[in-house]
Amino acid sequence: MLDSWSSETLDPGEEKNYNYTVDEAELSIGNHTLTATISVSHNSSNFIDEIVNEFRVIGTPILTIFGPFSAEPGDTIEYTTNSTHSDPEGMILNYTWALWLSGEIYPRTIVTGENATFEIHPLWTIGSWFVTLDVKDNYGIEYHESRPASRAWHSEESVQIIPEFPLLIILPLSITATLLAALLHRRKGKV
Repeated sequence: MLDSWSSETLDPGEEKNYNYTVDEAELSIGNHTLTATISVSHNSSNFIDEIVNEFRVIGTPILTIFGPFSAEPGDTIEYTTNSTHSDPEGMILNYTWALWLSGEIYPRTIVTGENATFEIHPLWTIGSWFVTLDVKDNYGIEYHESRPASRAWHSEESVQIIPEFPLLIILPLSITATLLAALLHRRKGKV
């Protein structure tokens, strides 16, 4: 027995709805039967009705993102996942990856498939980005930000786009330093 109500009185034409939220710890993954029995007394007559519905409690996906979490402009970065489904009959069917700049409403790029490859455009902003992975399973469930229960169908990791190592600056500086060292060495030899 999940819950019961008694001694409720309804006026003619009045309706009442009862909601019950099942705690996930109460039911195991698998098929369950919900039976609602309604007993109504009216003018010394009793009416009994029973409603039976089947439902399934499903497990959630377990998502893990692997890959580099920092890159330079112009890099190609690859992400992989070995995500599984905790439901014995569940399967992940669709994978959607996106690369976002923090604070932006839309992703810069979207890729589908179990793995993702992103090209970091040389002119993209240096700083905090994030990569997301959204999946859809064989039950038709997918992540939607307005449905907190779908959070397990979404994963994200922070990515830092860092400045490119300035080889074009370092090389001339090292040549200049070498020339200066040679000149100083020559001058010391003349003194």
